[in-house]
Amino acid sequence: MAGILFSCKSPIPHVRSDVKNIVTLSFGITCVIPTYDIKPDTLIASADKALYNAKQKGRDRYCTH
Repeated sequence: MAGILFSCKSPIPHVRSDVKNIVTLSFGITCVIPTYDIKPDTLIASADKALYNAKQKGRDRYCTH
């Protein structure tokens, strides 16, 4: 699942970026039901994968995993 984030009324300039001239946000969202078998690294890796997917799909959006 990917969604485009809402736009800000006053974009923040990002003059040093080679990608876009304003600041954008991308999020990787994940959720697990905590158990003793699930380590924190598992949650972090899942969120990281979702963030990578969001950036690959065009940045300035969110993806879930």
